[in-house]
Amino acid sequence: CIDNLRGFLSVRNQHVLNGQLLMGKCYARFLSSMAQDALAAEHLQAPIKKVRDSIKYVKTNDACGDRFDELKRQFPALSSYKDLLIDNQTRWNTSYNMLLAACEHRQVFSLLEACHPDYKISVS
Repeated sequence: CIDNLRGFLSVRNQHVLNGQLLMGKCYARFLSSMAQDALAAEHLQAPIKKVRDSIKYVKTNDACGDRFDELKRQFPALSSYKDLLIDNQTRWNTSYNMLLAACEHRQVFSLLEACHPDYKISVS
């Protein structure tokens, strides 16, 4: 794995000296930085904001949250999935977990959009 990463970095960035300057902790920091950069891409900001706003709406609106829970019960497989959580925007892994949970609940969000008149944010 480390040799693959060194090879990838050498091709992508000639200033890394063929990966010779990378050490164990640097790999984790580097991969974290890559994930943060990917999530910060301009073309992803609008969809991520939609997901974040949808989760905030479901979590803060009692009627919508109750309806969401009712709809979620129609999908027994979802009971084992992660709960919806709003991310900490300074930590990429929380954004990843938020997006993953929203994807797992996409059918519930679609039903909520169809049957809850105040829910106007579509994550699909």
